[in-house]
Amino acid sequence: MTQQAWLRFLREQHEENRKAFERIRTWAPSQLLVRPREGSWNALECLEHLNRYGDFYLPQIARAVEQGARAAEADFKSGWLGAYFAKMILPGGSDAMKTAPMMTPKEAPVRETVLERYQEQPNTLQHWMDRSVSVSLSRIRIQTSLSLLIRLKLGDLYHFLINHNRRHLHQIDSIQKGQ
Repeated sequence: MTQQAWLRFLREQHEENRKAFERIRTWAPSQLLVRPREGSWNALECLEHLNRYGDFYLPQIARAVEQGARAAEADFKSGWLGAYFAKMILPGGSDAMKTAPMMTPKEAPVRETVLERYQEQPNTLQHWMDRSVSVSLSRIRIQTSLSLLIRLKLGDLYHFLINHNRRHLHQIDSIQKGQ
């Protein structure tokens, strides 16, 4: 697939996530605090979890794109590990995934702070995806939160982050629907 086509695909998926969040933003504060069962996350905790991932990855993406040492190639081909992570993290991809302690929300934070931060992060991600048209999505590698040794292609990391957001926005939707 061409790099341009890959970025278009990612933008479309990202836009779906934005629409899902816009629906969530209209909920009453009490709906955001509903916990479907003991030990599970409420909507605010899901969003805080996504904020923590953004806090980890967005600065790395910014540095990599700003440095832009690797020029864009015509085509992008997902790596096997990146494709695996992106597929695994989709809603329904795996029900019981272990969350790294640093990414686990401790308790429901203040509503406005979580919602504002989450609203800002997709805008930031979109900005860096737009800026990525001139850099290599294949040769730029980003360290994962799993290990210093695991690095994903920039194009795969974008896919993983978008799918990760989709997974938890779907989880929030399920909470609201009482499932």
